[in-house]
Amino acid sequence: MFVNNIEHRYEDFCLDIKNIEFKNNSVIGLVGENGGGKTTLMNILSGEMIANGRCSVKEDLVASDRIMIYSDLEVYDYLTVEEFLGFVIKYNETQKDVEELLEILGLSDKRKSLIEELSLGMKKKLTLTPLFVREYDYIFLDEPFNSIDLNYIYRLKELMKI
Repeated sequence: MFVNNIEHRYEDFCLDIKNIEFKNNSVIGLVGENGGGKTTLMNILSGEMIANGRCSVKEDLVASDRIMIYSDLEVYDYLTVEEFLGFVIKYNETQKDVEELLEILGLSDKRKSLIEELSLGMKKKLTLTPLFVREYDYIFLDEPFNSIDLNYIYRLKELMKI
């Protein structure tokens, strides 16, 4: 994906990006101050948001499959972990099963727990479930390691092949 130009204006700030290339099968980190436009850029690139200024992006694949995963994605507190994973599987038409996802997420012992009973880190793991149910051309993660324990951060990096 090559960004020729993205401009998005706020009342007191303008995100103005020119000539950046995101190579396939690579991991890119965005570093900057709070309010610096990192999440806005990811939202625009993932298709979650439309720039209110200029926007010229060339994608390697015309019909790319993109997903944005937020660090604060709200999950359904009244569901058990197992029910939530079943829901994700059903609506993503994946060949994965609940057992496989429980293992990948490191939540096998929490399968019958209500999501509202989980720690912040365990809830965060659930927000990452879409990473493991199908293939994407581009995945945009906003602060993916916040609230997750060090052991799982290491495992997640291995799963993402960083």
